Amino acid sequence: MFIGMIYQFNEVEGYGLIMLSNGETKEFTTNEWIDTTNSPYVGLEVLYDESSSGIKIKVPSSEEKDKTLATKKVNDQEEKPSREENKTDFESLDECIFYFEEDGYKIVKNIKNDNLGQITLRRYVMDEHSEITIDNSGAKITITKTVNGKVVN
Repeated sequence: MFIGMIYQFNEVEGYGLIMLSNGETKEFTTNEWIDTTNSPYVGLEVLYDESSSGIKIKVPSSEEKDKTLATKKVNDQEEKPSREENKTDFESLDECIFYFEEDGYKIVKNIKNDNLGQITLRRYVMDEHSEITIDNSGAKITITKTVNGKVVN
């Protein structure tokens, strides 16, 4: 079981994508939605349970969230080696994207015109939704980070 967040959802087709707290992205359909009191929408925190009996997705109760968080803390004791935090001086757009993908971000929007453009990446880690917007003006790469809807440095 994982806590995640819906980051894409097409209500008409009943199809969407969930970013799990372990960094994985999972596709889902409304057929796997078992919550009868809530409907799926972008930004909704969900419990993703995949077992031999199938996939079940719903809004987690506080008990389920606490249990999943406790399990995650035990697993996180084997953390990967630390790397430079808050890096902002990238030599190329590809280096910048790679840096954030290594940190668990997934590209959700990529608008390019020649060598200019804007790329949006998102990550969900237990109670923290982060979004990185990379603006490339050709000569300069500008990075804007938001955490839970608030711009941070």
